[in-house]
Formats: sequence, structure tokens, C-alpha cells
Amino acid sequence: MLLLILADITADGTLDIIVMAVDGRMMAINGATKTALWSAGLSGTEAFASMAVGRFTADSTPDFFAVVNTGIWPKMEYGLSLVVDGKSGRIIKSDTIGFYQMVSPIAFDIDNDGYDEVVLHTNFPENDPTANKPKYVNTLFLFDFKNNMTQRLGPIFQGAKQASTPWVGDLDKDGFLDIVMLYQHDLYNLSIFGGFEVVRLDLGIKMQRPVVWGSYMGSFYDGIYRR
Repeated sequence: MLLLILADITADGTLDIIVMAVDGRMMAINGATKTALWSAGLSGTEAFASMAVGRFTADSTPDFFAVVNTGIWPKMEYGLSLVVDGKSGRIIKSDTIGFYQMVSPIAFDIDNDGYDEVVLHTNFPENDPTANKPKYVNTLFLFDFKNNMTQRLGPIFQGAKQASTPWVGDLDKDGFLDIVMLYQHDLYNLSIFGGFEVVRLDLGIKMQRPVVWGSYMGSFYDGIYRR
């Protein structure tokens, strides 16, 4: 399985190809010459979601955020987030985040500072003494790379998120950002669909500029990064 997006990371006016492979590798290919530019990844991981693209570093080259899982399907464990510098291919930040990651991240400039933040919908296991086994909850996390900060965005929901990427934009045309997300009701099983809940969150944040990467494969659903 390969998940690819297109973005100009060589500043030559031609879209380059960035691929996320199931073995946890992110690879970049020059769109003009079809030669490899760089490869980044962590051994012992698997990826089942696409990337978010945005400006996460000080230069103007698009950067990439991905989430991989430790372990081997179907016995996946905790997730790891990767921030990859689009110019060099260097992993500039990696951290543990959640459990059973099969949802793609989204990216947008939430505070209008010229840098993009990432929002990731993720699962967490919690101890349930009444059932003698863990239950799953889900929430949104915001990654602010300029200020080196991670925080929860919105409430914690009972149940597990599945392979459904959130959408962000001005849904009701009131000038403020909304997020639409989906999760399942089953508390104990990550792969059994026991009913779904669709949630709209009003962030109360004024929309300052168009959202560039606000859904699966970008705001236009075509995998092309436009800045």
C-alpha cells in the first residue's frame, strides 16, 4: 500500500511526489527528474494513513507530518508522530501519540502566525475496573511546532475513532472554524463497528485564511498541496 501526495519541495515549479509506504517510510521523488530526493522513517513501524502538509519550520519548503504504528498488523501498539523537514528529509521531531492510528492528520494555521498547526484524532486506552480490561476513548490533539506545544482540542469522547479523517473549515459560513469528526460507540473493540457518532465542534476561532490541508488528501481531496 502506498499513499502519495504532490507538493513542490524543490522550488522549481514542478510538483514533487511524496509517498508514505506501509513499512513506515516516507519518500520524496523529484517530479521533474524522477530521481529520489530523500527517505525518512522508523524501523519496526507500519503506516495506514496519509500525511498532513504545511509550513512547520522556518523555511518556505512544505513539511510533512505522519503517524505510524509500532508492531505488525493486526497487533499494533502505540503510535508515533513524525515531523519531516521537506527540504532535507530529516525527522525533526518524533513522539508517542495514542493507540491504533489509522486516521490521517490535518493541518491549518489556527492562530494566524504564518506557521501551520496539525490536528490529529487519536485513541487512548483507559483502565476500566468494572470490565477488567481497558476501554478506549478518543479526542483531538493540536500540535504547535513553532511554540513546541501539544494540547488537547475539544472534549474526550467514549469509544474509539476509526479510519475517518476529520474535516476542518467554516461549515456554517459564520466566519469561525468548525471541525467534523466521527467515532464508534464500542468501548472495548477497535475493529468492531458498534454504531457511529458524527460530531461537529465549533472551535470559536475566527477563520483568518483559507484552510489548505483541512481533510483527507487536502482540502480539495486531490492530494495536491497548494500554498
